Amino acid sequence: MESSELQRALIERIRTQLPSKKNLAVELEKILHISQSAIYKRLQGKIPFTFDDLAKLIQHFDLPLSQIANPNAGIIQGTFSGLYAGASCLDYLKSIEREMSAIQNSRSPQLWLMGSELPDFYWFYFDELALLQYYIWERMVWNVPDWQERRFSFKLPKKKAFLASGKRILQHYHRIPAMEFWNYQVLDTALSQMEYLLESKLFEQPKDAICLCGQMCLLVRHMSKMLENGSHFFPGGQPKPDAASFHLFCYEALPANKTVLVETAEGNTLYASLTKPHFIKIKNPVLGNYLKKKFQTLFQRAESLNRIGEKGKNRFFKALESRVGRLERIISKLLKVGVAPPPL
Repeated sequence: MESSELQRALIERIRTQLPSKKNLAVELEKILHISQSAIYKRLQGKIPFTFDDLAKLIQHFDLPLSQIANPNAGIIQGTFSGLYAGASCLDYLKSIEREMSAIQNSRSPQLWLMGSELPDFYWFYFDELALLQYYIWERMVWNVPDWQERRFSFKLPKKKAFLASGKRILQHYHRIPAMEFWNYQVLDTALSQMEYLLESKLFEQPKDAICLCGQMCLLVRHMSKMLENGSHFFPGGQPKPDAASFHLFCYEALPANKTVLVETAEGNTLYASLTKPHFIKIKNPVLGNYLKKKFQTLFQRAESLNRIGEKGKNRFFKALESRVGRLERIISKLLKVGVAPPPL
């Protein structure tokens, strides 16, 4: 690519990332700290960007220079959330809040999600289920030293901050139109985690495992209610006037990892899980178009739970409750045998 072509490509990429109400020349003047006449000469291709200009633009707009210079080379550049997630999952949730806020406030957002595991947002509909994820993340993902000697209970430290952050994330999520593709195994990972914690004697009160099963059944029923309304909302409430549309599809041949494509007027962004709950974030027009076609193919093949009627929808959610029921019976047997935790 010639330098003049690269300059035009950079300008076009920046233009797509700016909100529609902002003027490109005015924004570049603020970033580069040069006169408006000098800005227009660069925009018109009369003079090239300097290395100092490029450094400021790349840093400010997070521009993947090699990708822009070689659009057909298959070069993918992204960021991994695990490298900036902080020392605990509370820091991680703050970064997710920022991501969700930016998506909600973008122009014409549309979220596409597929995976064989329930999206993490959903656990925050019920505090007890969210606290289970909190415990697993702090003890087993972030490996926080203080949590290695702690068993699971509903009285975890800093739980108010954790739950409040999750509720704010949900509020953003409710305002983003979503097309989600699940399968019948969507709860299996969480159920296996619960069984593992019980068998490893990591429950402070083993009977809390039964409570979690009950909460998971309530979550399944709430998901069914949200589907009936075609939008997300909190348990016990109704959809807000600004709630976005929610469409759910069932497709058994889904990949194990979660993949999220966010379409906006500014461009497409891919979020792909790598090590739960961390993800890779990629902004790449070519990859975005490729994934959009994949989702459109899924849309044609998958069974829409919004449209199949009451009987088909009930079959799906009853199957999820049945999986929870099987674990509940296993837990009851373990409690009869005795799983009182020994000293750590």
